Amino acid sequence: MQQETAAPMEFEYALYQSLKAIYPTLSVRGMSKLLGKSPGYWSSILAQQLPVSNPSLVHLLDALECQKILSPPGTPKATKIAAVQGSIVRELTLRFELQTGLEQLGEYSFTQREEPTYDALPFIVSCY
Repeated sequence: MQQETAAPMEFEYALYQSLKAIYPTLSVRGMSKLLGKSPGYWSSILAQQLPVSNPSLVHLLDALECQKILSPPGTPKATKIAAVQGSIVRELTLRFELQTGLEQLGEYSFTQREEPTYDALPFIVSCY
């Protein structure tokens, strides 16, 4: 059974609105920066009706993880950040499944993991 993708740009609009709820002063240039791209990236992909690139979403996950670590656990901000991260992971999982056909194997599924607790500020490393 083939999974249907969301309407074009639906994920991107929902992502921006979710981040706007966390960061009310977020601009399109700020959104581009969160994605690790040049200031005009977000405007450009919206104008061309292109999906956000997978590497940009991974960069955003890293940036949000840093923000979540800096927020006290259990606060509304940390909860909203975790929700946005969950939606990004689901989108990436869907893209990955649709590109590779792994959904037919039934071995790969998205599972919610327990929230980590931090005693000291950990080092975060991203690989490109």
